Amino acid sequence: MRKDHAEIIPDGPLKEVIRTVTREELLHEGSDAIFRELINNLLLMSKQLQTLRTEMADQLGVSEPQYRVFTTVLLLQGDGGVSVGTVASALHVTGAFVTAESGRLVRMGLLQKTSDEADRRSVLLSVSAKGARRFQNFVDSLRRVNDELFRDLTREEFLFFSGLIRRLVMNGARASLLAKALVTEETLAREHESADFDELQADDASRFGKDAG
Repeated sequence: MRKDHAEIIPDGPLKEVIRTVTREELLHEGSDAIFRELINNLLLMSKQLQTLRTEMADQLGVSEPQYRVFTTVLLLQGDGGVSVGTVASALHVTGAFVTAESGRLVRMGLLQKTSDEADRRSVLLSVSAKGARRFQNFVDSLRRVNDELFRDLTREEFLFFSGLIRRLVMNGARASLLAKALVTEETLAREHESADFDELQADDASRFGKDAG
């Protein structure tokens, strides 16, 4: 029988040392075991989603990056097409990434480029007739996989989960900035400590030289 999460980490000094969170909302009977299990499951889920995305891209006949660009253009193109910047913003990537991958898709005949009447310096992306046929032949497989992925969720659970993940993505961006700041702070502290040590060694060497003289 599966043990309770609180029993995973034994009581004692070690329990305090290895605790990875401090918020009471994230602890269960003083243990962070459920939190760590959540993080591990999120990492596993991320790998599963990446694998699924790659497999779906293979079935569509494109690479995984091209799949992301193609499906985003398909969803956002509307009646007149969608700009590179809009696609990049939706995917949280650079415009250069979208330009490169969409260029490959254009050469494959799956996307097409047209001039933006509002700004002749930019282009609009849209799915070509060939791309639409390719996706139409593929979409049933995609639906089956997505339905299986979320098969156990009720509508209420799905909507709650969607909102929760949206919040976690925003929190993740802030946590990433904090982690980078802490790394920079630690690096500067180490450099300062190293400089102090070098200066101390130089002083000791200088005093030794004077004493020897």
